[in-house]
Amino acid sequence: MLFSNGMVVSREQLHAGGLGPLTSTIFSFASALKRMDCDETEYAMLSSICLISGDRSGLQDTEKIEAMQEPLLEALKHYIRSRRPDQPHVFAKMLMKLTDLRSISVKGKTLRAASCSNQCLRLDGLAYILYNNRESLGALTSCSVQSV
Repeated sequence: MLFSNGMVVSREQLHAGGLGPLTSTIFSFASALKRMDCDETEYAMLSSICLISGDRSGLQDTEKIEAMQEPLLEALKHYIRSRRPDQPHVFAKMLMKLTDLRSISVKGKTLRAASCSNQCLRLDGLAYILYNNRESLGALTSCSVQSV
């Protein structure tokens, strides 16, 4: 993966960084985002939708947060439909990518739980970003997948 800041991370580095079986899934996810040809506005809106989500643990007023998310979803839908009038299914595909990201996050938490005893697993760089739930979208959306 080539990030917008010039950092390159290979499959081997991801694997060695503790992501093991998730490496292929992460590369597939990043490749799918790249193929969607999202622009910066779409990435920003997707990131906002991920961050403002009522299904995060520890929240007290999930209904209020979900109400905050609704206008973001509508704005993204409107933006996509105006930017891509000949591609009516792109909005749904982008939302499905958020589901894929959620799945990666859950698998990452399971992997982390399996590999940790009483201490938290300390991770650096991309591995840390990917293990921190929805924040991973912001990092992955600014990268492109290339053979390294």
